[in-house]
Amino acid sequence: MESNLIKVPFYLEMAKRIINGEVKGRVVTREGNNVRILCWDKKDKTYHIAALVDDGDEENFKTYTNEGVWNTDKTCSIIKYDLMLEIPEHITFKDGDIYKTGRGGIAIYNANYKASSGNTPFYVGVRFQENDLVFHVENNDCGFGELDRCTLNVTEEERQEFIGLLSDSEDPRAKEYLKRFFNIELKPKYKFNPFDKVLVRDDKEHDWNADLFSHINKLGNFVCLGSSWVYCIPYNDQTAHLLGTNKNWED
Repeated sequence: MESNLIKVPFYLEMAKRIINGEVKGRVVTREGNNVRILCWDKKDKTYHIAALVDDGDEENFKTYTNEGVWNTDKTCSIIKYDLMLEIPEHITFKDGDIYKTGRGGIAIYNANYKASSGNTPFYVGVRFQENDLVFHVENNDCGFGELDRCTLNVTEEERQEFIGLLSDSEDPRAKEYLKRFFNIELKPKYKFNPFDKVLVRDDKEHDWNADLFSHINKLGNFVCLGSSWVYCIPYNDQTAHLLGTNKNWED
């Protein structure tokens, strides 16, 4: 393997770009055997990728799922033929890297978050585009089909804009990202005491419910007697009219 290539889990869209010559890299097995892709659309319920695997003296025909799995039988311990990718090191990221995506947004690489497919090497924690924050997004949403166009050349102004959006966000995950990646810990806007009357909801589109406050858990959610919630405000004469509505408390 060339020194400037590193092995990462198989990702279908990136594999297609490699085969088409759009991105430098190779499709290989876990053990590093070269793989020639014959087609991506084999007629089959499970195995749609047809390929020839170079075993040294000969090439053997094998079929794969779109996730690069050779044998989906979970009892089978032979996984050496599963597909992997070798791609340039400069288009991979380290935990906490802030970068521009292939579609022009700004994102943070969170190595602790894995996309739901579980087979892609690029784990995106949060990204913003057009002043909209999106947490735990999948690769396609971040433009990873254009991964070679991603760049770490984020300006200080863009970095501060990102911090500002996280600071203003009501999502508890924003506090987690501020603390973990920027060493910024926001003070609570309001100090709740146990058994305080509160209005709570999980989404800005949901109606406000009445509850009694208990505590804030490690995830930053507001734990009350009824349940835990994302949003929590005091119930008083100024907010009583919000009960049962989805109006913003700032309106």
